[in-house]
Amino acid sequence: MGDLEGFRAQLDGLLVHQRQEEEKNRTALEVEMRDQIASQEDLDLISSNIFFDIIEPRLKVLADLFEDAEYCKDDRGYFGRVTFNTAHHFRGVFALEVGLFAEVRSNEFFVKYQLGVVPVFITFAKGDTHSYPLRRVSEEEVTLFVERAIENAIVTYSKYTHNENYFVLEFNHKDPVCGMMVNEFANPETTAAGKTTHYFCSSSCRKKFLENPSQYSDSSTE
Repeated sequence: MGDLEGFRAQLDGLLVHQRQEEEKNRTALEVEMRDQIASQEDLDLISSNIFFDIIEPRLKVLADLFEDAEYCKDDRGYFGRVTFNTAHHFRGVFALEVGLFAEVRSNEFFVKYQLGVVPVFITFAKGDTHSYPLRRVSEEEVTLFVERAIENAIVTYSKYTHNENYFVLEFNHKDPVCGMMVNEFANPETTAAGKTTHYFCSSSCRKKFLENPSQYSDSSTE
């Protein structure tokens, strides 16, 4: 019938081994959880520093440059948004969003921007995302990325405010020299002749007009 005592001892040894393995696994899991908590705390600190030291101040500078622009921080986390409130004189929506997020498991940190223009009548870079090693985030590279995003937004906004498809008709004026439609909220060149204000698409058209106003006066809609 075999050695029952020996078999029992064998099973006791197996149980002891299983308990030891379970304890090791439990310890390893606790260590991993502590590391994840520490990583998350590090991540929150990095995210906070980058957002409040780099992203938010630059978005606020952008908003301050334009009378109709407004900055707000998104409730989702470390994202900021500049919205151009142009509905009263342009037909469309224009906004820039810049923010960051991270993935602890992949040890990557992401900074992204998205430019929203609706409806779309112009070509523009709609957005981009850059990744950085979580432990080696370069503040200089992040700063450069954010500033380029803002520069792209300014160039795109200029296209937006000079594209006739976005103009609200009551604010349109015909350039008396070249005949191009100009929106008075797009910071055009102007000159006054009596009670009439003439709007120009460029300084060269304004110069031609001033050289011989009588030649063009009848061409103006104002």
